[in-house]
Amino acid sequence: MACETDRTGRPRLRYGALFLAVGACLPFVASAQSLRIEPAIETTITASDNSRVSSEPNPAKDVIIDVAPSVLVRSRGASYTLDGTLSANFLIYTNKSQENRFLPRGNLTLNANLVDRWVYFDASALAEQIVADPFAPRGANDRSLDKINSLRYRISPYIQHYFTPSLSLLARNDNIWTKRRGDFAAADTRRDSSFRRNSLVLEQRPLPFGYSVELGQETTSFFGGVETVLSIDSARAVASYAFDPTFNLGLIAGTERTEYALLTSTDQIGGVRIQWFPTERTELKASLEKRYFGTGGTLQWSHRSPFIGMFVSASSEPAAIGTSFVFNPDGGDVRALLDNIFRTRYPNDADRAVVVGNVLSSLGVPGGFAQPIEVFSDYAQLRQLIN
Repeated sequence: MACETDRTGRPRLRYGALFLAVGACLPFVASAQSLRIEPAIETTITASDNSRVSSEPNPAKDVIIDVAPSVLVRSRGASYTLDGTLSANFLIYTNKSQENRFLPRGNLTLNANLVDRWVYFDASALAEQIVADPFAPRGANDRSLDKINSLRYRISPYIQHYFTPSLSLLARNDNIWTKRRGDFAAADTRRDSSFRRNSLVLEQRPLPFGYSVELGQETTSFFGGVETVLSIDSARAVASYAFDPTFNLGLIAGTERTEYALLTSTDQIGGVRIQWFPTERTELKASLEKRYFGTGGTLQWSHRSPFIGMFVSASSEPAAIGTSFVFNPDGGDVRALLDNIFRTRYPNDADRAVVVGNVLSSLGVPGGFAQPIEVFSDYAQLRQLIN
């Protein structure tokens, strides 16, 4: 089977961080009050007259055996929760049209309370096979062609404490690393990346007057080439007033220092915040700020009922996106996505279906993707999201 090696020729562990995360979780599992383990295995046999999905005059024929073992782990303790799925695909090409491959996948999430009501620790690891080029040819169920091994892991220690029911402190450190392994084209700008966020918030809930002091630092770096592509240091002070128990308004003043595209700027921050709780099940939080790039802010609205829960969020903020799994197995219906994109321009269903079909045919894109596809950028930009 294919295996990466280092310069000395010794095998190199592709997913060391994932296995390290598994090992770090073992002490919690050993003290579990509730432990659930569900093993499973799936085998698929595919006969193909073009196993490499190529345009060769005489394409290679092969019978591909895909063995996919997996294990689901769920553990609960007095001060932690652990959830994860570990799996892999063993691809065996019986006619040797390609090298046999071992493709590990998995995700693991840990939430722990290390010191009661004071110190907490969150961690996660994700290993996945990512489609490198969304426009490259591939079989409908192919698991090996045009794949990049992607690993993302996160470590977030933090302190959270309520001195009184209305006075709280939060000091948090978030670290996210994204690493990739695979065959890259010479012009491919994809690189390993890291994101770090440090935040400190001291908040007095308005009764009816309140305040908060907020310090933040965010840094996004790419390894190879330009190291830091976006760095933001900020300080905010918020004075708030509660008009009644369901509605309060805050005024924001602060400053921020930003580094991006080899430029450094220091600017003032000004804005407002609103919190509104019209019912026990409905909540609205919004902020609007004047910042160095223009107007930014966030919006969160949620509503719960006995039968349904709804959540809407929107944001406008600077970001450098190391990776984004836009097309995934649960939402990878490309035909439906294009249909929504063209809905306003072509309101007639029949006309719109023809346009969508023409786009899929001209680009050579399948109607759905069996594996996630990576969409990324390696520069700072204004990110505007609505979920």
